[in-house]
Amino acid sequence: MAADGSDPFTPSLGCGFNDWVCYGQEGVARLIGQACKAAGNFIGDMLTNSFLGAQASSGDWAIAGTHFWFWVAVAAMLVLGIGAWQIGVAVILQQAGRVLLIVAGMVAGVFLSVLALRWMPPVVSAMSGVTAQLTAGLNGEGGIGAAILNVLGLGQGPNGVGYEIQRASPAWALATASSGGLNVIGPLLLALVALGVMSLAAFLLFVAMSLRTFGLIALVAFAPLGLMFYGQPRMKDMAMKWGQLALGLLLAEPLAAGILLLATNIAASTTSSNMGLLLTSAGVIFVAAFSPLWAVKFVEFAAGEVRTALSHSQWTQRQGSQTVARVGRGVGSMFRRFAR
Repeated sequence: MAADGSDPFTPSLGCGFNDWVCYGQEGVARLIGQACKAAGNFIGDMLTNSFLGAQASSGDWAIAGTHFWFWVAVAAMLVLGIGAWQIGVAVILQQAGRVLLIVAGMVAGVFLSVLALRWMPPVVSAMSGVTAQLTAGLNGEGGIGAAILNVLGLGQGPNGVGYEIQRASPAWALATASSGGLNVIGPLLLALVALGVMSLAAFLLFVAMSLRTFGLIALVAFAPLGLMFYGQPRMKDMAMKWGQLALGLLLAEPLAAGILLLATNIAASTTSSNMGLLLTSAGVIFVAAFSPLWAVKFVEFAAGEVRTALSHSQWTQRQGSQTVARVGRGVGSMFRRFAR
């Protein structure tokens, strides 16, 4: 495509002195080529920072802790008020067991809230470390970020600044697929469309991982509103929802990394076309971008199945006890008849 064959994104058509049509086409082609380079740099930055730059810092957790104690004060007033009313009713009715249950529920709510504040940051860091170790073990020390960039043909720019499209990349091959002559705009537009779709997918993945981190921080900050009411039977579902959401967001990162790692390992050995490889990779990244939603839905489904199994087990136990009692009564009546 380029006259010197070096960079298809900065074509030089060797236009004549007065060939203004050629100069115009060369200018448009170079503009599209620069857009392709910018898209490649954007994709590399988004994919790399989806698992590195989207992590919560110690300052983020400190802010969450500050808000946590504010909501502890708010929730404590509500819990103490409700608890005092319930304890007063239980004392009037002389139900000592009910008083103990109310106090135990209030203590359990405070304990769970403080546990969320103290243990959420190290658990999140541990989950990120496990994800990094697993991806590094399956794909070498570069991890998931290097694997994705390698498949897409994106490498570090000059002096390690930014990312650029490598010569052996699918985008490079698309940009050089010229039919000859001055027809350079078509292949560059095709490469720009593919890179644009990939840019959107990479941006959504980065946003999803950033929202996951924000969600975990918000769960810590608002933990008292969900957990301190654990002792209230009608509000216990709030604590269950908090736990399901926290577990789902924790699992979202390894789920997304696993999806991308599987796709990159398959793509590394595929023989599909350059456009097909780019669009397939974009589709996989789109899928990975919804991993937080899928992880939360999976945890909710699993929790529902466990509750159903437990309720069926309790029902079976009750039915079994009633059956044994009926059999016992029947056998007893038979013995009494024989005794007569």
